[in-house]
Amino acid sequence: MKKVIFLLTILFILEVVNANAALIVYSNGGTWQSNVTGIVTDDFNALSGNEYQTLTLGSVTFDVPGNSGDLWVSSPGSYQGLGSALVGNHLLTSIRATFAGGTTAVGSDIYNLTVNDTITVDLYANGLDTLYSIPIIFPNATFFGVTTDTGTISSITFTPGQSWVGIDNFEYGSAGTTPVPEPASMLLLGLGLMGLAGVRRKLKK
Repeated sequence: MKKVIFLLTILFILEVVNANAALIVYSNGGTWQSNVTGIVTDDFNALSGNEYQTLTLGSVTFDVPGNSGDLWVSSPGSYQGLGSALVGNHLLTSIRATFAGGTTAVGSDIYNLTVNDTITVDLYANGLDTLYSIPIIFPNATFFGVTTDTGTISSITFTPGQSWVGIDNFEYGSAGTTPVPEPASMLLLGLGLMGLAGVRRKLKK
């Protein structure tokens, strides 16, 4: 029985390490940037005031899933002093970014334009959809970034809960070979290692 517990603990730790290595989420833009090379930034400043059904910048195409609206690049200062941001031009309009050939890292500042809200981020990476809920405290931006060292990120979609969503400083690039997890990931791994140490002490007794 003790051997079974020991093996299960090892499998748990390996799964945590593998999960973190495959897909790491960042809430701090500086930390994300330190783990990414060849970063391309779209700040939309040169496009302010224009509307789009689709917008292609380099190897990324922005559009609205299901053709349920269009996109607008806000003029500087239009919303609480923001610079130019790519905005869903109608209530509850999503913004999708699709990468030609895929990418291994993507990050962006996310805004809600009128109220506190929770933005749903739908990340399609490595053939799977993963949903994240990102609280936005109006009028502040929240950074969301992710890297993967297994497979590629095909697309990312931002959907507001009750208002309008905007993105700015949209960045993508290549994930580093030795990503540094944020504190939450390290805490989870630490708990697993503590559990392993406890099991080993019991086995010695």
